[in-house]
Amino acid sequence: MSRNAGSAVALIGAAAVQVGAFALANGSKDCALLVYLPSGSYTAQISGVANTTGVALVEVYEVPLPAKRLPWTLPL
Repeated sequence: MSRNAGSAVALIGAAAVQVGAFALANGSKDCALLVYLPSGSYTAQISGVANTTGVALVEVYEVPLPAKRLPWTLPL
């Protein structure tokens, strides 16, 4: 999150609070992504830098759509 400064950090934090997810510490190296997708089946593919291996944790939450469409979101 430290690489993605700006309002995205605040939006992800607000969404986490809304769905009861744990908060990410300021400056942590955790990664978070907030996307609005139509209903359906999806797959997450995780890989390390230079195809290294390790342990990954993927959590998926359903976040209600905001009342006002954000300028960076794509239409559904």
